This record gives sequence, C-alpha cells and structure tokens, in this order.
Amino acid sequence: MKSANAEGYPMTSKKGFVSICVNGMRNVLAGISAVAIIASPVMAQNTTAPFTQAPPIGRNTSAKILLVINSDGSLRVKFDQTQGTYDGSDDTLFAVQNNSTSSIASIPLTSTTDIFGFDGDGICSSSISPHPTNCPFGPTAYEGPGVRFSNISADYRSGVVNFNPPIPPGGSAYFGLEEAIQTQCPPINAPAALSQQDPAWKTNKLGNSALNYTIGSMGCYLTCGAMAFNYYAAKQGKTNRTDPAILNAWIKANG
Repeated sequence: MKSANAEGYPMTSKKGFVSICVNGMRNVLAGISAVAIIASPVMAQNTTAPFTQAPPIGRNTSAKILLVINSDGSLRVKFDQTQGTYDGSDDTLFAVQNNSTSSIASIPLTSTTDIFGFDGDGICSSSISPHPTNCPFGPTAYEGPGVRFSNISADYRSGVVNFNPPIPPGGSAYFGLEEAIQTQCPPINAPAALSQQDPAWKTNKLGNSALNYTIGSMGCYLTCGAMAFNYYAAKQGKTNRTDPAILNAWIKANG
C-alpha cells in the first residue's frame, strides 16, 4: 500500500473500496439509518490515531480504519498507517465514531471484494489473541458489542452493519471485516452543471401542473434530479445523460 495523505487517508490499495468512501461527503445521514434526533450538544470524541474506539485485537493495538460521522452529518474515513491487519493476513479492524446529533442504527457498506466473506478468523475467533472480553457478540465472530450484519449480497461484496442499541451521539462501536479496504474513491470528471433558467427549457410546462408552472419558475428539484442522474451515471461509467427537458418529458409520459 502506498503512503497516506496528511489526514491519514490511504491513496491506493489492492483491496477495493466502500460505498461511503468520499472524504468529507455531505449528508451522509441520508444513507445511514439515523434515529432518535437529539437536541443537546454532542461532545466530539477522538478522531486522530490511535483509534482507541476499538480495543487491542490480534496484531492491532487499536482500529485500523475509523468511520467518523461529523456534527454536520458529513463523513470522514480515517486510516491509521501504523496498524496492519489484525490476523496478519487480510482482516481489518473497524471503528465508528458518532459525533453527530443523531443515534446511528446502521451503515451500508459496498466493496469491490468480498469484505463480508467471513471465513472463521473474526475478532472473536479462538485463533485471534488477544480478543475482546465477553466474546462472542454475534454468529460470525466478526461482530463487536451490539453489532449485527445483514443484507449480505450473494458475492459478499455488500451488506449492512447494524447497531443495537444505536450508537448514541458521542458514542462509538467496532467490528471486523474480512478484507482490508480502500477508503478513497477513484476520481471522476463531474458532469456539467445544469440551470433551470436555460433558454432551451425554462419556458417548458412543468409536469402536468394545472397552474401552468414552468421549469424556469418551479423546476429546481427537476434540475437537481437531472444533475444527480448525470453524476451517478458518470460515476458508474455509463454514457447516458439527461437534462430538465428530457427528464420532465419522461416524468409526464410515465405518470
């Protein structure tokens, strides 16, 4: 693995990536199951290495990768270069630090490799020493306290990490996954921005509105939707694109 940048994010890895890998991604709580909104302030907890949200396990003295949910709902994935794999091969010790004002019930993860392909050397397995007290915490032996895995895909490359009870504001959790992962997405060229005031469509009637609203007057969400479509199409390597006029016509044609 090559060296990390100044904030501790690995620049390259042979092991794949998680779906939440964009450093500083906004509105991460839209993809994470958040419950019990709390009005009181949150005491931000440690997010610099060592990531002691996880105890010493196997060859690790602390977590290798820390998923940090910030107070504004953004996410950072932090990496401790001093920690290897806890089994000396490929298994990775994760921790989650919740510095938001919402309790976190679950986090979906996706990889290019079989990170959920558990093969018997979880953080609570007898072959790992030391391992946490009160083991095991779940059926795979990769679970930490209160952690369960669900919705694991047939190829073991995606699944959901569930927390019961949910991680409270200021709280943390830890667990193991089968392989080391990359925590920085490959770059893409962002599609061109679109404007609802573009002369090509601003006077088009919006949907089937009885009030004859136009894209230019009320088409903000439509335009944002078109840009989101183009962004994710580009991210997936697809060539198809849309714009407010095309999307508006499709929505009307499809009820």
